[in-house]
Amino acid sequence: MLSELYERTNTMNSFEPKKLALLRILQILEQYSDYDNPLKQEDIARCLDRDYGIVIERKAIGRNISLLREAGYEILTERPESGVS
Repeated sequence: MLSELYERTNTMNSFEPKKLALLRILQILEQYSDYDNPLKQEDIARCLDRDYGIVIERKAIGRNISLLREAGYEILTERPESGVS
């Protein structure tokens, strides 16, 4: 019965929960950006929505990037109009 409930819930919610945004942002940065090809937060937001169905505000993306940096990931940021690499 529990597995049946999981299958119905999983089928109805084909998009991932926002809790996975931190992990997905890291994956997007690793896949699509480097020093020569930075991503803007808007680019990351588009990838999150397109690839994972996760819609979050730009400020939340910035907070998640800060968390990744605090965790030891080397993520370079430039402001105001440049991107994140």
